[in-house]
Formats: sequence, structure tokens, C-alpha cells
Amino acid sequence: MAEMQSSPKGSSGLPAIDLVSVTQGMVVAECLSFRRAARVLGTQQSAISRRVRALEDVLGVSLFERNSAGVRPTTAGAQFFEQARAGLRQLDDAVKTASAAGRGIIGHLHVGILSSMAAGFLREVIRTFHAGHADVALHILEGASRKQIALVRESRLDVAFVVWAPELPNCNVTQLWTEHIFAALPQGHVLCDCDEITWESLRYEKVILCQSELGGAIHDRLITRFVELGLVLG
Repeated sequence: MAEMQSSPKGSSGLPAIDLVSVTQGMVVAECLSFRRAARVLGTQQSAISRRVRALEDVLGVSLFERNSAGVRPTTAGAQFFEQARAGLRQLDDAVKTASAAGRGIIGHLHVGILSSMAAGFLREVIRTFHAGHADVALHILEGASRKQIALVRESRLDVAFVVWAPELPNCNVTQLWTEHIFAALPQGHVLCDCDEITWESLRYEKVILCQSELGGAIHDRLITRFVELGLVLG
């Protein structure tokens, strides 16, 4: 076997391998002919020959024994192409896995919710998503909206469903649905005859809210709406 020149190495210390040359060499090894491989690949025989020669230079070994009848892999070539096939299959699997994870088909999804939102529309959203993405492991965390938003910013949650949130820096905020807020009034109250109670009509009313995350969210919404309407709270 003729002695071959060593090639420059990549940053990892291994030879820099051209995948196109490897795949073309694999076709040559299967066809046992550069001419037949060129026909299969739809390219010129000379181009494949040059690539295989360059690959041999990079590896520092002969991959094929050449004769008038065609070619056949050397012992080194047979071992190289066998492992190269396995490596390319793993690379193909890695590409498919990364693509699937990027499209949300597989992987893990960490979701933050408010306990009071765990039923109704949100429950149906989660159920529908899980039915269509069986390979995605869902991790549900219940907690206050402020905590959920903080966890999203820290990349510890992928998404959080919260009650009314303004535009938040470094977060994508989308309104998914709206719900009515109902006011319970004592019998005979002046607002009882109204078909709809406006934010402004509550300006001078004493409002009792439950001591919960939902009650706190409604309180914040109430104050914000008063400010937006230019009302001064007494």
C-alpha cells in the first residue's frame, strides 16, 4: 500500500471530514464501481473519484483497491464505511429528534397555572394538547401569577396561564380568552336595576374581594381600569 500524506486536523484534533465525500464513497463501496456510482448519484465519475481521493488523503489510508474490473473496499475502507453508516444513521436520528423537539412533538413542557383556572376552558386546552402530543411529557405547576411569570423569565417554565397580565419585558403575552366578572349586590341596591355594571359605576362602591390570587388579580384590574378612565379614587 502506498504511503499517504496526513491531512490537517480540525479543532477537535480529528481529521476534517467532508460528509458528501463520505456518502459518495459509501455508494462506490456498494456499487463496487465509480462508473455505476456516478450513474446512481447522477454526477460525473471524475468528480466522485476526486472526492474519494481527497477523503483518503484526509484519513491517511486507502479506502479502495482499484483494478480494471472495478474497485473493492480495503479492510480499512470496509471498517470505515460500516461505522460511517452507523454514524450517519445516528446523525439522521439526531436531526429528526431535534426537529421534533423544536416543533413540540416530543420532549417536556412545563406549564404554570392558577389553581382557580384549573377547570373549564384551560382544562380543555391542556386535554386537547395532550391528546395531540402524546410524546410530550406535561409538568403542571400551580401557583400565584407573579411567581409563574418570574419562573417563565428564569426559563423554569415554558408557559404560564395567568389572570390578566400587562405587556411584560422579555415575555410574549397573548390573550387567549375573556370571562365576565360578576358583582354580587345586596337586594334593593341601586345597581340591581342595571343590565350591566360598568367599571365607572363602581367608583364610589365598597368592593369586597376574596383573599386569593384571583381576588388580587381582580383588585389590580379594578384599580387599573379606574386609572385608565381618569378616575381619582377617594
